[in-house]
Amino acid sequence: MARKANILLVDDSKLFRQVLKKIVESEPGFTVADEATDGRQALERILHSRPDMVLLDVNMPVMGGLSALKHIMVKSPCPTVMVSTLTRPGARVTFQALQCGAVDFIEKPQNLRGISLNDQKGEILRKLRMACSVRVERLRYFRRPQPESNRTQLGGPPLFVAGLGASEGGYGSLLRIIPALSPDIPAAFVVVLHEEPQYVSSFADFLNEASPLGVKMAQNGDILQQGMVYLVPGKNYVTLGKSSRGDFLLVEPNPFPDRRGAFNMLLFSLAEAMGEKGLGIVLSGAGEDGAEGVGEIIRHGGRAVVEDPATCLFEEMPRAALEQKGVSLVLPARQIASQINNSLGP
Repeated sequence: MARKANILLVDDSKLFRQVLKKIVESEPGFTVADEATDGRQALERILHSRPDMVLLDVNMPVMGGLSALKHIMVKSPCPTVMVSTLTRPGARVTFQALQCGAVDFIEKPQNLRGISLNDQKGEILRKLRMACSVRVERLRYFRRPQPESNRTQLGGPPLFVAGLGASEGGYGSLLRIIPALSPDIPAAFVVVLHEEPQYVSSFADFLNEASPLGVKMAQNGDILQQGMVYLVPGKNYVTLGKSSRGDFLLVEPNPFPDRRGAFNMLLFSLAEAMGEKGLGIVLSGAGEDGAEGVGEIIRHGGRAVVEDPATCLFEEMPRAALEQKGVSLVLPARQIASQINNSLGP
C-alpha cells in the first residue's frame, strides 16, 4: 500500500483549517499530518512533522505567509502551495510568493462567481496532486530583476514577434523572464498561459508593475507594438492578422476549452505571419501544447527555445517540444531573457 502524502495546513482561522482539511483528506493519497496558526509556528512544525507539502495562508498574524515561505525555501525546502483570497493586495503577495519558490496557489474555497464548492474542491485537489509531484531540488528562491525606473515605450510595429506558452509551473518561469527583458529590443511578446482568465488578468497587472516592458491582457484587435507583452488565458484562441495599421491580434473563445491547444494555434499563426522573424518559447507545464507549433515555427525559418526540463517544475510541455528537430536552444528560465536580449537586441 502506497504511503499517503503528509500535508501541513497553515492558517490562522480554525474554521478554514477544518474546511481545507476535509477537502484534503477526501483524496485517498493525502493526510493532514499537522496544523499551524501562523508562519512562525509553521517553521517549528515543519522541523517536527517533515511534511511532503505545505498549504500556506498568505495573510496571518505573527509571521505572514510570504516571510514564512522565504524561510522554508532557504532552510527546509518543501513543495508549498499558497492559499489566497486573490483580492488585489492578495494577488500581489501571492505572485511575490511564486517568485520566492511557491509551486502554485489556490483560492480560498467560497461561494463566488457562480462556481460551486464542489468544483472548487476538484481544482484544489488537482493542484495539490500536481504540487506533490514536484521534486524538492527544483524549488528555488530567486530575486526578481529590478525594472528600470523609466520605462521605455518604443511603440511602432515590431520586427520580431515571440510566442510563449506555459501551464503548471509557468508563473515562476514567466516571472524570471518577462521582468528581465530589455525594452530596447524591437519585439512584441504574446503569452498563452493555461490558467483561469481572472488569474491571468491579475498576473498581467502584477507583471506590468514589475517589468520594464508594458504588459496587458490581450484584447481582440490589439495592434502589436514593440516593447509590449500580451497575455492570453488558454481558454481563448489568439492568432495574428494583418492590416494597413500593422499586425494585430485576433482573440476569440477556444471552441474546445477542455483541450489544451491554444499555444499551438498561436504558433501556427505566428509561423505563417512572421516566418524567420518568429520565435516560439515553450515553458514549464503539463501536457503537450506547443510541440506541434514549435515544429511549424522551425519549418518557417523561425527559432525555437525550450526551457530546460531539468529546471522546470513540470516538464511535460518542454519534453514534448524537444521531440521536434531543430530546436535552437534549451535553457533554464533565468537565462532565456538574456538570450532574447542578446539575439534580438540592436
